[in-house]
This record gives sequence, structure tokens and C-alpha cells, in this order.
Amino acid sequence: WCGGRRGGGGVPSAAGGGMYETGGGGLTLPQARVVGSQACASGGAAYITGATGAVVGAQVLRCHAGSKGGVFHVLQGRLAIAQSTFVACTAAVHGGAFHLEGGSLAVQHSHVSGCRAGNGGARYLGGQDASATRGGVGSGACAGTGNGGA
Repeated sequence: WCGGRRGGGGVPSAAGGGMYETGGGGLTLPQARVVGSQACASGGAAYITGATGAVVGAQVLRCHAGSKGGVFHVLQGRLAIAQSTFVACTAAVHGGAFHLEGGSLAVQHSHVSGCRAGNGGARYLGGQDASATRGGVGSGACAGTGNGGA
């Protein structure tokens, strides 16, 4: 579905279907609604590398990554999520909703449902310095065809 093209005109980009955040900057998504965002490789909605991100009150539906992180792919960054909903997001390989390679992911008072991936239906932690915390998080019907549903 990528056809070798990047971004624009409804064609998915290689990384970060909707947003690509790098360096010392920060990604902030207050009350955002993201529907159907896609990336050929990683981060169906956003790819975050070496940066910080804050997502509060977001509603994310039907995002897809051809490889890792149906919603977010975080590489050596920090992402904090609160009061958000993620539904029916997929990744072909790792992390139907979230894929973390180093850095940290904190999810509070949010809901993840119907997300699917080869490994880690809701989230996948890769790399020895990746960490995730959660509190008040509901999940339902997430599945990993290889390992780990939620």
C-alpha cells in the first residue's frame, strides 16, 4: 500500500504517518482526534526520536504501521499519555498501539482496545533501556499473533 512514495495526498510516509518529531523538540497533542493515519514502516500516527511527547485527551482510531507501532513508535524518547483512547490500531510486527525502543512510556487513565500486532497487541518494549508504566488503564481484545496481547 505504500507504493514507494512518501507522504502527501493520502499516501503513507515511511515513518510517522501524521507526525515526525526529532531532537530536543516536543510533540504535544491536546484533545486531538486521529483517524486512519498510516506509515509504511513505523509510527502509524507519529514517530518520535530523541524527543518528548505529551498526549492528553486524544482519540486515535484505526491507525496502522507496516512494521512497528500502530500509533506511536518511540526511539530513545519520552512519551506521556493521559485520558486518551486508542481503538483498532495495528502493526504488522511489533506493538499494535505503541512500540518503544529505548526511553520511556507512561500511560495513565486511558483505554486501549482492539489493537493487534505480531508481538504485543497493545505495546511492545524493545531495547534494554525501554521502560513503561501505567495506571488506571483499561484494555480489551488486544492480540499479538506471536506473543503478548496487552
